[in-house]
Amino acid sequence: MQLPEPACDLAVCAALVSSLQNRPMDPHTLVLGEVGLAGEVRAVGQVEPRLAEAAKMGFQRVVLPSGSARRMEETKLQVIGVETLGEALAAMFD
Repeated sequence: MQLPEPACDLAVCAALVSSLQNRPMDPHTLVLGEVGLAGEVRAVGQVEPRLAEAAKMGFQRVVLPSGSARRMEETKLQVIGVETLGEALAAMFD
């Protein structure tokens, strides 16, 4: 499978963990971010328009890279900034 959009990396990791642990993700949580080989979560582009569209679609919170979260102006979503894959998974499943 090829995913040309790096912002999908974190969502794919979340889906895999969800499946392995047999624990569903919150359907109102958006997950986006590029994941590096060392587990770091990297910033992605076009965050503001993505989150504006996500809010219109009914999402209530977003887990995204801290670098992207710092640039956020104002959003209707609860923003959870993470630095690592471990932090992201803890925010989604704990």
